[in-house]
Amino acid sequence: QMSRKIEDLDPRCQDAARKTLDALTADDELRNSGVAGWLVVETRRELATQMAYFARGRMAPEHVRMMYDAAGIKQQLTDKETQTAITTTLKSRHLSGLAMDIVPVKADGKAWWDAPARVWMRMATIAEGFGWESGVRWKDFPDFPHLQWRGA
Repeated sequence: QMSRKIEDLDPRCQDAARKTLDALTADDELRNSGVAGWLVVETRRELATQMAYFARGRMAPEHVRMMYDAAGIKQQLTDKETQTAITTTLKSRHLSGLAMDIVPVKADGKAWWDAPARVWMRMATIAEGFGWESGVRWKDFPDFPHLQWRGA
């Protein structure tokens, strides 16, 4: 399973997570770009969930779905989604509560997964100021919602 709670993050980064979300929500540039708030999609993650995510793009669709079921993930994946890799590792920082995935939310309350690059880049810049490394900046496998703790 997985968590969306800041309290489930490692205690070393909980305060930074709250401050980061507050700063993102208060940022004029982001608000002017159409961001109404931020949704925490995931914080701490169990190994079974990581394994299910890792299966995507590496196993047949029916086997990916079996991995999701075994991990207790209720998400219904299309065949295309089962064949789209979403992680490159079984050692995610989510496993130890040192990472969180966040997504901007529009005024209608919907997650804005396809927000323009400038929104994600601004998020990265703000988050980095609070001690996070942003997956936005990863060249080989960009992971826009991902922030992992590196310490302030």
